[in-house]
Amino acid sequence: MKQLAKSLNVDRMTFKTAQIYDFENGNVLMPANKKYSRYRQDKTGKYHIKSTLPNHCWRLWSGSVIDTNGSVLPCCFDKNSGFSFGNIGDSSFSTNWHSKKASEFRSGILLNRKQHEMCRNCTSR
Repeated sequence: MKQLAKSLNVDRMTFKTAQIYDFENGNVLMPANKKYSRYRQDKTGKYHIKSTLPNHCWRLWSGSVIDTNGSVLPCCFDKNSGFSFGNIGDSSFSTNWHSKKASEFRSGILLNRKQHEMCRNCTSR
């Protein structure tokens, strides 16, 4: 991947750890090398996210995702399009990105990031 990125003059490439929804009891998709896993195992055998979850997320202000149906989503972790800010088929991206729904979602994250499952299982800061 690094060689391909270099040959394509990519500005930046990052690798992220796999997000697994049913991680508490372990999962075959978890990397064996702990360096590449976002989860750690405690003394009882249960897995937890390694990092802390501060009540902010840079993704909500720095980028977005538009799904195949045109829904403007807060980030790539909204895999089921559950938090759509609107649809580019109905109004402009800018209108959706700056909508009341988007503003309320962002404000909610600043108050309590753990309120959404997709945010509890994310390592973005």
